[in-house]
Amino acid sequence: MVGQEEDKSWKEERGNENPYEGFDLDPRVLTVDIDPRYIDPVDSHVLPDLLDESTIPKDLVEVDDLMEIGLSYMMIDRFEQAIDSFSRVIWFTEDSESLQEAWVNKGVAHSGLEEWDEAIGSFREAIITDEKGKHIATAENNLAFAL
Repeated sequence: MVGQEEDKSWKEERGNENPYEGFDLDPRVLTVDIDPRYIDPVDSHVLPDLLDESTIPKDLVEVDDLMEIGLSYMMIDRFEQAIDSFSRVIWFTEDSESLQEAWVNKGVAHSGLEEWDEAIGSFREAIITDEKGKHIATAENNLAFAL
């Protein structure tokens, strides 16, 4: 009995829980310059509406950084956050190579969640985006796997 208690305390001290639990790449504090003339204090949807991608100038967004964040999320199996990051890349990028890469990565993230229809759609979008692009082979291979 004493040996079991010692084993239990040793396991608790070593921390056998998920090392990524509670880890998130999202910023802790969000600071936004908001003109108070446009805010209705009764409206509870003001902040999400102001943070919509359509209100952020595309030239202020670093698409490569968003792509890296999405890839980082995928490395720790945070596929929902990765999908969100790749969706932002798709919205903000104007470069066909980055667009194709984002669609492929979004498809891989959907595959990680076993959302096969969404994955297939993403891989097809990657193929349509640039049929001679750098990531076309990856898109076609992943599409075949998802089908």
